[in-house]
Amino acid sequence: MEALVYTFLLVSTLGII
Repeated sequence: MEALVYTFLLVSTLGII
């Protein structure tokens, strides 16, 4: 499930930027 977590963090970061 780590992949899902990393993907979520990546999307969140891109969303903030």
